[in-house]
Amino acid sequence: MNRVCIWLGPIGTAIMLAGLVIAGLAVPPPPDAPVTFYTDHRQAMQTGLMIAMVGGALYLPWMAMLARSFKLAEGDRSGFAYLQLAFGVIFTVLVEFPYLLLQVAIYRPGTPAAVVQGFVDTAWVMAAGFGYTHFIALLVTGIYIVREHHALEVFPSWLGWLNIVCALLCMPSFFAGAVRSGVLAWNGFVAFGFPSVSFFPWYVAWTYVLLRQDRRVSVAASAVTTAV
Repeated sequence: MNRVCIWLGPIGTAIMLAGLVIAGLAVPPPPDAPVTFYTDHRQAMQTGLMIAMVGGALYLPWMAMLARSFKLAEGDRSGFAYLQLAFGVIFTVLVEFPYLLLQVAIYRPGTPAAVVQGFVDTAWVMAAGFGYTHFIALLVTGIYIVREHHALEVFPSWLGWLNIVCALLCMPSFFAGAVRSGVLAWNGFVAFGFPSVSFFPWYVAWTYVLLRQDRRVSVAASAVTTAV
């Protein structure tokens, strides 16, 4: 079942991306996009957002396996396991809530444009705010893996450096809530592009490590059972 939980992460990512494509939100529209961008495509956007939220919810079992991996590294008293668990909850909330806010924005036909715009702004600024949590979690985790020798028995050292690099690439998203145009806006090449590009190697690498770790645990458990 653990392997199923690990694979649900990539499956959820694919489902979420498919939903965003259907909604026309694979790339965020610019901050100055007219409200009609959202209200004129209500049905497609609502359908796509529902699909995206189903995919986003599948991050939860994947994040649980991430927390479990630190228990395997440090034992039941692992503080980092709790850090990853907290990160997983916040991660999922920050993925899901912007989509919920966009659904609220277009829920009722005839909603005043200013109200729709307020929900839209809140949704995209919250989505960009994901970078703060992601930055701290990845940076601290990367430093831990690089510096703690006992951790290297479970995690390869390159994974620590990858976490640090991906954390630094999240930093441009800090500006997305204050800049309304250019490369640092929420749809900008830097503020949106760098964190988005860094997410995928981080996610793929961790999925690979989690699957390999689970395989080792299963082999060890089988060996113990056979010996008994």
